[in-house]
Amino acid sequence: MGESMIKKISNNSNVVIISHIADIDGMGSIILARKYYKNLDYILIEINELLDIFKNTNFYNYEIIYVCDLAISKSVQEYLDNHPEITYKLKHFDHHETCENTPKYINSIVNINNIPTCATELFYNYLTSLEEKFNKNFYKTYVQATRQQDNFDFGNEEYNAKLLAFTHALIGPENYIELICNLNDNENFKLPKIYEDLYISDLEKQKEYTDFVNKNLYVTNYNKYVIGITISEQYRSIVGNNICKLRPEIDFIMIINFNRNKVSLRSVKENIDLNVIGKKFHPDGGGHKLSAGFLIDSISIPKLKKYVDMYLENLSK
Repeated sequence: MGESMIKKISNNSNVVIISHIADIDGMGSIILARKYYKNLDYILIEINELLDIFKNTNFYNYEIIYVCDLAISKSVQEYLDNHPEITYKLKHFDHHETCENTPKYINSIVNINNIPTCATELFYNYLTSLEEKFNKNFYKTYVQATRQQDNFDFGNEEYNAKLLAFTHALIGPENYIELICNLNDNENFKLPKIYEDLYISDLEKQKEYTDFVNKNLYVTNYNKYVIGITISEQYRSIVGNNICKLRPEIDFIMIINFNRNKVSLRSVKENIDLNVIGKKFHPDGGGHKLSAGFLIDSISIPKLKKYVDMYLENLSK
């Protein structure tokens, strides 16, 4: 099991949610479920921990197992195919690309009405079909801000979207869940002013960090693509999006993060499919066309090593 995992198990709940620990989309389904159920267990994980969760968790007492914002990889599917006692309880809400002819328990929807969706929106639509109280401006704003941030598809909720992402990074998953759950859903959605003030002060740090990454970016080739390489542990999606805009000569950026043992791939060019490229480095890698990644382990290291070496050699100069 990974050190990043967070488990909140009460032993008297009949519902459990397994969701992604890394970003606000992973938090969204838990927050909405907390608003719906009086009692709820949840487990927050990185995607590579999902197989271990299914193997090592006793799901006997649960009536429903929600899995949100986590793509079910080939290895996880192979395990679940042999465990119908889990899959008949499983409700899956995810928005990552998946293979054709997947089993019915895998529910991955990438777009709604040609607009990129997210797990929070998919779960919200499900709960709205069960409970009219979710049809409020509070939830509509929160869900739309989460969707826009997760896809970097910004519109009228861009400020809330970026503020939510900053707040999550600042206070961590558990405090973030409690903060949003404690807001009054009979009012318009709004975070306390202290988080707005801190976010505004952080914008300069984001710019400084982006400038640092840009200065040390190593540009090389990957197959037919021009790519930028960086070893970075902060603001990965912000850095990825900003660098790709600042450096139009690159097709995508590879952000190597040894702290999380993950590589993030980001692009702003519609003719690139990073989901496919992520799977080239690791069979369980992938994600979206413009936002994907893969785990750093014994499978990906032989393919990744030369890019790390190139970056470090360039940095030493």
